[in-house]
Amino acid sequence: MKDELFSELKEKYPEVFEHCNYVSIDDGWFFIIDELCRFLSYEKFNLLDKKKYMLTRNPDTNEIIEIEKQIEEESNKIPRATQVKEKFGSLRFYVNKATDEQRNYISFAEAISGHICEKCGNKGKSYHVRWVKTLCPDHARERYGDDANEA
Repeated sequence: MKDELFSELKEKYPEVFEHCNYVSIDDGWFFIIDELCRFLSYEKFNLLDKKKYMLTRNPDTNEIIEIEKQIEEESNKIPRATQVKEKFGSLRFYVNKATDEQRNYISFAEAISGHICEKCGNKGKSYHVRWVKTLCPDHARERYGDDANEA
């Protein structure tokens, strides 16, 4: 993944990528990772929105302090990615800890990656020529020429 895309993910989801210095995937799966991280951080973002609303409405209440505590608690519940890579034509998103619900989100993202082109994000299929890669027909031809065989 391009450095600027990974930097964008790290900026939006600092907790998720706190212990992960790089991702070893192509750019086509960026939106899958972005959506996955949004789901993993959902409660925190809800509280941040609530805090922003309260600051514009009522800056002198103790409610802001309570929301700050809740944001910190939710931030601690967000799984930390330890490795993000492609293996056998699909995404692998390893975390240090996660709830069953969060693991379901991760499993879903990994499953749909097997149908999305790693290069461009369009609909893809698994191709096998020495390695299994999930590619759209155009990128399969570009990579393998006439040797492209569906896995």
